Amino acid sequence: MNQLKPMTLAVMLALSISPALAQTSTANPNAERESLEVLRNTTRNLIEALVETGVLPRDKADKLIRDAEQKAVQTAKSNPPPAPPAAAAPALRMESAPAVRVQYMPESVKNEIREQLRQEVLAQAKEERWANPNVVPSWVSKVVVHGDVLVRDQFDNFARENTEPFGYDLWGNTTPGLTTRNAALANSGPTAGNTLHDQNRMRVRARLGFDIKASSESSAEVRIVTGSNNARNSTSQTLGDGFNKYSLWVDRAAISYKPTPYVNMKLGRMGNPFVSSDLVWDENVNFDGLALNLKPPVDEGFAPFATMGYFPLSTENTPKYTQGRYMMGGQLGAAMDLSVVTRARMALGYYNFRNIEGRQESDDCISAGAVNCYNYGSSEYPSSWRSQGNTLVRINAPSDTTLSSSSGYSIWGLASKFHPLHLNFNVDSAPFDPIHLVFSADYVKNMAFDRGEIKTRTGADFSDGKSTGYQFKFLVGTPSIKRLDEWNTSLTFRSLGSDAVPDAWADGALGLGGTNMRGFILGGAYGVADNTTLGLRYLSGRTIDSPTMKNESDKFRVDSWQLDMNVRF
Repeated sequence: MNQLKPMTLAVMLALSISPALAQTSTANPNAERESLEVLRNTTRNLIEALVETGVLPRDKADKLIRDAEQKAVQTAKSNPPPAPPAAAAPALRMESAPAVRVQYMPESVKNEIREQLRQEVLAQAKEERWANPNVVPSWVSKVVVHGDVLVRDQFDNFARENTEPFGYDLWGNTTPGLTTRNAALANSGPTAGNTLHDQNRMRVRARLGFDIKASSESSAEVRIVTGSNNARNSTSQTLGDGFNKYSLWVDRAAISYKPTPYVNMKLGRMGNPFVSSDLVWDENVNFDGLALNLKPPVDEGFAPFATMGYFPLSTENTPKYTQGRYMMGGQLGAAMDLSVVTRARMALGYYNFRNIEGRQESDDCISAGAVNCYNYGSSEYPSSWRSQGNTLVRINAPSDTTLSSSSGYSIWGLASKFHPLHLNFNVDSAPFDPIHLVFSADYVKNMAFDRGEIKTRTGADFSDGKSTGYQFKFLVGTPSIKRLDEWNTSLTFRSLGSDAVPDAWADGALGLGGTNMRGFILGGAYGVADNTTLGLRYLSGRTIDSPTMKNESDKFRVDSWQLDMNVRF
């Protein structure tokens, strides 16, 4: 509307002259022609002024004048002047000016004409977007750009009693069934990881997103980020590569279709569609596939919801012999008002991972003339997926004891199947608004963890390892800091068993990420400016069970400090 102000003022000024001129013509009929000329010239001058200042294009100005002249002619034809009154009796002849007939127009009619003209001009200007010659295209208003840049300094302090990296070296092991719980180092050699030497790293994270509203029912989102292609639970990039450039990746690319206010379908690569926490899914994990969210209308203060989805993890290389890996998930939950200042939410989710467990290869595949050898090790848990913590099992064929052939190295697969059941509970109360008191609790159990089934499938036998996890978090302050002087502080306790969830998508912060980890996180953040926060976190994590399973005394512990500066837009 601001772009139409010059035009609106000009038209209203021209129209406002009309009542005064009408009064003049009524009081002095002889001045009608002069008054109309004043009105005509004033309007033309105003239009010319708009053209000269660039507010109104020349072609639009000419069109306005033509339209006004045509309407004047039509009005004159449809409203002929009234018949002159009957001749009166002769009166005393006096010298006077020639008689002039003035057509009377009621004030209400003039007001109506002025309002119609004003509405027509404004509507045309708004529709054709010519009131301002520098106006941006209409599609720009449908795109919302957002993002953030975070710079972090992280110091990791490793315990001196940690097992040295050589203790994780299982690359050359050929004993069927030997397992490990440090997936990051298994099959990689002793130089692949650091367990003893403190390190300090500066890291950066940049995210840029575009939300596009195509219609009232459909929209799309695209987001690009920094980071590594193999880091599924992190978008941070460690600085220090000789001033080299860093890569950007497509982090999200999804379509949303909402046929009704209560149904929302997403397709593509999307943010986590489930209500969750970092006990099960790292906040940086995004999903590939299809998700459907339902929010049926109910009484105010109670909002149930349901989410279901299908998400491929890998494609089928050879459909006749190799099955694709995928996850199907479903969740039911509800949010409700407990009081005017307190709101609670509960959600129960179940995730069914298919075909990601390891299967021991048959000796037939390495026999002379055997078939199917081109997909030998197809159930491997790829090193590019691994974080750390899951129990792995060597899946080579029993007779595969050499290291000379392409199939002679140790191939590692997940010992357990994974069907996690996740319960999430959250209470947010603001009795001292804007200060909130937030408590959340999570519990997860892998319903498919079965030592007997693992031994039958892989030949591996072990007695420890855990299939459950839990987390409690307390937060005081503003949950999402956006303004100057807003703040929050939080304390989190966590214990996540080795095989409660796949470690590929678990939290990547506590204990440097993964499962088989317990500890706590103490943190706080402060708004040093609008959309700018300074945060500090202390994370202390240690393994629950032996990380190598070669010696019960093996252990791993690390304490980390993270100092963050984050700017959002």
